[in-house]
Amino acid sequence: MKRIIVAILLLAVNQNVFSQGIDNTNKNIYGYNRIITGTSDWLDIQLSGAGSTFKIHDNTNGVNWVRWTAGSTHTEFLTNVVLPSSQIGIGTTSPYLHSRLHIKAPSTNNWGIVAESNANDRIIGFGHDGTAGVIATSYLGSGGYSPLQFRTSNITRMTVAVDGNVGIGTTTPTGQLHLSYSNNGINYNQILDGNKIQFDRSNNEASYIDKKDNGSLHFRMGSAFSTKMTINNSGNVGIGTTSPSKLLHVSSAAPSFLLERTGSVSWETRIDNNGRFIIQDATNATEPLKIEALTPTATIYTKSNGNVGIGTADPKSKLAVDGTIKATKVEVMADVNSVPDYVFEEDYELRTLQETKAYIEANKHLPEIPSAAEIGKDGMDLGDMNLRLLKKIEELTLYQIQMMEEMSKMKKELEEMKNVSSK
Repeated sequence: MKRIIVAILLLAVNQNVFSQGIDNTNKNIYGYNRIITGTSDWLDIQLSGAGSTFKIHDNTNGVNWVRWTAGSTHTEFLTNVVLPSSQIGIGTTSPYLHSRLHIKAPSTNNWGIVAESNANDRIIGFGHDGTAGVIATSYLGSGGYSPLQFRTSNITRMTVAVDGNVGIGTTTPTGQLHLSYSNNGINYNQILDGNKIQFDRSNNEASYIDKKDNGSLHFRMGSAFSTKMTINNSGNVGIGTTSPSKLLHVSSAAPSFLLERTGSVSWETRIDNNGRFIIQDATNATEPLKIEALTPTATIYTKSNGNVGIGTADPKSKLAVDGTIKATKVEVMADVNSVPDYVFEEDYELRTLQETKAYIEANKHLPEIPSAAEIGKDGMDLGDMNLRLLKKIEELTLYQIQMMEEMSKMKKELEEMKNVSSK
């Protein structure tokens, strides 16, 4: 059996040996004793004056240990020390089967392993407090606390600062979680700190998201970190306002939206300085603006020339409606000179009824009134038609006046003839 303790080799004899007075001047060792019994072989090293011994034990069935004995109390701090077939236990007599080294701390307040720097008394400890595994840094004397770093290829990949901040890609984290990386000479940082997530880069461009004000989420950016967008706890989104009252609430001195079809046309919706709501073609596109319902007949088109069509995609006038219009009142503005009051002027030349009769017989419609074929082709101008009909009514009135005057004249003549015949 291979022994790992060099001292055993120095005392390799086949009988009990006891010696006293080794380094007795310094009182370091009172004596030592090697005992061989059957399969057991151990070495006792006794300290002076206290009756305590340091025992190294080995046997052929694998029970191997290094023990500190004080009176009747035994403390094994190395067990199963034969390698490579067994495990080493420090502070335990039953090291974990699947480990090479098993260290058990004397209490929950102690670390199992401590590593110390040779420069400034700073240490790192590994242990388990019975609830959770612990990796911690501390110091001896006046060394002061230091960060905990994790490295690969001798490069620091993650740092836990003294204040608890964690940095990945940085050794000086400025928030609870600080991610940092470089690309093309520019440093990018994402920092999670409490209720805030911050994004910045080395050219001082920065923005962050925070949660404040009764649960509202704010998106801030710029040198002053002004709020650009807010989502409140009701789900309302505010742009330019931190208290949105609708699902989407936009506030600005000149609020606007731009809708763009990639590589094609775009439309802008805005409110101008006079408070007018405007939907505007932003690319001088030839396509009309369409306001469309599920049924195609409900579509409203606006053309680039300003014509509006309802139910028609090709309006030829300012308003073209393919369908019925219902209204309680329609006002048609007309040039005052086009109103046919001139019919009653003394110099107006009224067509005789014989002339009108001849025109009707030849054309099958009234003079100055479009024919059915013309109306079918070009439509009918309501304002112009009403003025034409008004003119005919006024002319008809003149015909009635003429007939009344002729009838009065005839009546008078009949009365005169009646008076002459009665004499």
